[in-house]
Amino acid sequence: MKTHFLLNSSPETFEKLRCQCEELADIWNISLKIVCKIVLIAEELYTNAIKYSSADNVEITLEKKDAEIIIEYKDSGPPFNPLRVTPPDLNLPFEKRCAGGLGLHLVRHLTESSIYSREGSKNILRLTLRTSKCSQERRSGLKK
Repeated sequence: MKTHFLLNSSPETFEKLRCQCEELADIWNISLKIVCKIVLIAEELYTNAIKYSSADNVEITLEKKDAEIIIEYKDSGPPFNPLRVTPPDLNLPFEKRCAGGLGLHLVRHLTESSIYSREGSKNILRLTLRTSKCSQERRSGLKK
């Protein structure tokens, strides 16, 4: 099952994505917690593209495959691999931290896997989000 969104720089287009994602909870039989993660990831990537690049639009495709949600994000901005951004040092006191970077850190933390590519004039980020509780427990066990 796939759903596709084409967003421009108008905040109204993102609001449509948010509403349609909430409907996916019933259609795909996924929890609202997973929907919130999808929306948070999409919003972070969308906001970065609109705020920091010259991207005219953003495409987001969501696909449910078994116990995974695949989020494919595309923008037309200059080449930018968000996976190469150095994670913020969360051990530093707040006053000594550099501005920015927390959103991309959050995106990496919420997803199981991520792959970046540049195809023609598009940045493409493919993220995998697990929907099963079993995989989430496995992940939290690995982080101890």
